[in-house]
Amino acid sequence: MTGKNKGEWSELYVLLRLLEYGKIYAADSELKPLDGVYFPIIKIIREYKPEKTKVEYCNLNDEEVEILLDDVSLKKIGKDTLKEEADYLYEQICSSKSRSFKIIHTEQFMEEIECYKVTASSEKKTDIKMQIHDINTGYNPICGFSIKSELGNYSSLLNASGATNFIFEVTGVSDEQMDEINRINTVSKIQDRMKSIFSIGALTFCRTKNKAFENNLMLIDSKMPELIGELLLYSYRENVIDCKELIESLTALNPLSYPADHFYSYKFKKFLCSVALDVF
Repeated sequence: MTGKNKGEWSELYVLLRLLEYGKIYAADSELKPLDGVYFPIIKIIREYKPEKTKVEYCNLNDEEVEILLDDVSLKKIGKDTLKEEADYLYEQICSSKSRSFKIIHTEQFMEEIECYKVTASSEKKTDIKMQIHDINTGYNPICGFSIKSELGNYSSLLNASGATNFIFEVTGVSDEQMDEINRINTVSKIQDRMKSIFSIGALTFCRTKNKAFENNLMLIDSKMPELIGELLLYSYRENVIDCKELIESLTALNPLSYPADHFYSYKFKKFLCSVALDVF
């Protein structure tokens, strides 16, 4: 197994801790568990491709978890063991100074519990899938959850990728100047290249690179691609990364000609909420 970063190891840590607890708690805005507000976990489900293998961790009682491989019972493991392994993994994650690292002991334990990967497949929108019990209704839904870890760097709501690229038109820059700008290869080359473009020319938002991503943005608001595009432009031009400051500045500039000041903050909150609730 190749080395994993703290966020990736945290996904495995959450699996072990949930198996130990046997329940998932609700929390307040400070992430403090709410006493008595929780859902008992019936089972945690992990599916692996291309093998299409399904592993289920069934919460038997306060002492044991049963492991099933493709619906066949393999073994039972004590929750005291799961606690020991979760505690060990937590200590290793917190103490590591490396960007990416291996944890040999934990990798060996993963084999014992039929856990073939640290993280869920990148094709999936959720990081962990569970069947939980709703005490109030008696319903047992299967739900997917995203895992955001604060053990390493700050986690992001929307991970940047090729699918989230925005395309802009450059004007006022000659071919010779563009070649010179593209040769900038500093540590902060993207910011430095953008700064050079802004100093002699201009950038105008065209579209998103990925049509599905654009459709998802437009599902939230028909002008959401343009709004995010303008946010990106201002962020690079003024070197601002604080969302509140970005929205305040965009409101003052009003590049989309909205009729009232609260439009930008309202629409951006809709965007953040949609990403957080996995509408994408």
